[in-house]
Amino acid sequence: MDYDPAGRTAYLSPSALLAASKKHYIRLTTDIKDLAGNRLDGDTSTEGNQAEVIAFTTGTNINGGAADSTKPTILYANADNFSVAATLSEPVKFDPDEIETETTSGLAGMVNNISYWSVESPPGSQVNLSDKDIEYIPRDRTLIIRGLMLSPNQEVRVKAVTATGAAYIQDLSGNVINTASSGSIADVTVQSMQDSGGNLGPGAMTGGFDYFSMGTEPVMVYPRTGMAGVASNYEVEFNLNQSIPLGGTIVLTFPQGFSFVADGGSSECQDAVTSMENGDVNGPAQGTMTIDSVACSSAARTVTVTTAGAATGARDRLRFLIQGIVNSSVPKDYTTSGYSVDIKTKDIQGNMLESKTSMPFFLSQPGTQHIHGYVFNDNGAVGGTANNKTKDGGEPGVASVQVCLGGMGGFTCQNTTATGAFFFNSLSNGFYHIDVPPLSAGSFVGGPFYKDMELIGGNSFDNIGFALRSSDVNINVTINGIPTGTNIDVFAFNPTNFDAGGNIVRAVLWNGSASRTVALPVSDGTWEVGVGPWMQKDRGLGPQQMPTFTFLPPKSQQVLVSGGDGAVTFNLQSANRTVSGTVLDGAGVAIPNAFIMARPAKFTSGIGGGGGAQSQFNGRFSLNLADGVYLIEATISGMPMSNSAEVTVTADTSNYSVDHNSTADVYANGVLVINDGDSDSDDIVLKIAKGGRSIAGLVLDESGNAISYAHVMAEQVDSSGNPIGRFSDSPTDSSGNFTIYVSDGIWKLRGFAPLRAISR
Repeated sequence: MDYDPAGRTAYLSPSALLAASKKHYIRLTTDIKDLAGNRLDGDTSTEGNQAEVIAFTTGTNINGGAADSTKPTILYANADNFSVAATLSEPVKFDPDEIETETTSGLAGMVNNISYWSVESPPGSQVNLSDKDIEYIPRDRTLIIRGLMLSPNQEVRVKAVTATGAAYIQDLSGNVINTASSGSIADVTVQSMQDSGGNLGPGAMTGGFDYFSMGTEPVMVYPRTGMAGVASNYEVEFNLNQSIPLGGTIVLTFPQGFSFVADGGSSECQDAVTSMENGDVNGPAQGTMTIDSVACSSAARTVTVTTAGAATGARDRLRFLIQGIVNSSVPKDYTTSGYSVDIKTKDIQGNMLESKTSMPFFLSQPGTQHIHGYVFNDNGAVGGTANNKTKDGGEPGVASVQVCLGGMGGFTCQNTTATGAFFFNSLSNGFYHIDVPPLSAGSFVGGPFYKDMELIGGNSFDNIGFALRSSDVNINVTINGIPTGTNIDVFAFNPTNFDAGGNIVRAVLWNGSASRTVALPVSDGTWEVGVGPWMQKDRGLGPQQMPTFTFLPPKSQQVLVSGGDGAVTFNLQSANRTVSGTVLDGAGVAIPNAFIMARPAKFTSGIGGGGGAQSQFNGRFSLNLADGVYLIEATISGMPMSNSAEVTVTADTSNYSVDHNSTADVYANGVLVINDGDSDSDDIVLKIAKGGRSIAGLVLDESGNAISYAHVMAEQVDSSGNPIGRFSDSPTDSSGNFTIYVSDGIWKLRGFAPLRAISR
């Protein structure tokens, strides 16, 4: 048994397989006491203290199979000056009597029998293990050997075999450890004890999370649906320090209690998600890393992502999405340490490159309330009343329309059923925002497409309706000058009447033609029509990365529709000029992951917007623009906006040897930008006043549930509480976390979310 004080959770790890299809019991006695000395009482309705009995029934299969013939392997190893640790792929046999004393077992097949292990430092040179301590942590499947003397930065080889190469360690089914394909071997570089803090198991870290660093270089693995016991998509984001080669892997190890969907459907954990992020995992960095395959092991609680496309750079930022993760059934709120995920990157041979631990996330207790409703055609069919926004008569539902809900349990989306129904269950008291994203197919219009509501006192909502109606008129949009290989979005919305048709969007995918015409279904009224880069339409996939700008978004045009079709034409201007620069803080240190936007100094009838980019690990960015004058600014969550740089972009004059730019001549304040990297007056430098301190925290509702994507603003005040002019702001992530950078002083924080306002 192992106990986690922060999570108030006891873990029972059998040292042998439990009988299949049998009812088992866990008995908690009254000898268990709280910190005040009060004994456990499993039945408060009976006088005196009673034991607690928990019953469960085992399944018929072993790890999802009728029989277990899979041999265990070493997933990875860690080492510091004094210890090595090896994490195994599945539970193995262990001697519980020797775990407490950290001494070797003498029993056959046991993982904590030190004679079954060998350590070479460097590889090929045996280390004497005869007097060393050995500990096995069943819940982490991790074996630790202590009392070593290893040199930092030296290579060490850990083997789950004897010094003569014999294999004896067995899993709970009796399968001996796999000695083929290096399954029983792991090579690792020794860390300094100062860096490891002696914490070498999965998810281990030293000294708490560094929110100051994670504000600009986050390490995140967090659920889109933050409720205990439910299946969720997970967003993964972190920065590398070492390149992952083509065909290398990323291994995510989830905490105890997490499992994976494996029901044969299309939402299994092993099914790679089709999303913009997964199509370019390293984003704006050089090369395009994609996902070759995803492998999920419930026994090891690991998700292994094999890379494809290209190797990464040494400092690339990775962001991708996985699905089919079943959250632990144990909720954890902000009073606990939450849940963290262990991240390992490996080369093609399986050697570990890096080890990271994600920021904590929290899971709320699922409730018993719900929000149910439908999307319907408000056409007045079979005795109904047309266009009254009420489903009456025989008005039919509309199938396959996406509906999204944000609130206490995070953010989730679903498509309506064949009858137009949607069902959001397991909700608890709190505020919720429900909306229908812009319609991207069909001939329907409608609106408004959102509703805010509060569940209170245990109530639920039924019959929440979103009314659509068939359109009989279109706006025919012609787009000329589409750059080769470019996908675009054409959209329309009514800026004065939300009931007139909501938001309509159509994707125009590249088919080899630079001129296309697309019909947008609308209703009578005034419509704002525009063209922009293609964006993913499935809101359930979460926020997407910055799109690639190959043209300058044109200024939107208003079209009046009255009793017949409308028409409008856009002539796109290619963004074939490159403008590069650097984002720095006040001390001249690079700021990665900042968003850079360029907007025309003067809007024209043809150009309504500029380009966008994101800074890389060294603060560098590149924008795609056209000839013209632009204002360039940088922003990043938790910091104020940068200075504004005005640049003039002109045709290239074949002076690459001077300005290192073969696409354009760029001038800032009348000086030719030469891109020599020294960040002086002949370079574009955007400076952000990043404070030397940070304020990190959570935004919660009155019930203690995290509020996703709330807005937090920090304003500096004097000793009397009067504003003195400086401020910074940040949104929360899906787990309600935020980090804001400030300088020394007194700061007043305000939080804003739908239907709420909080001050501190």
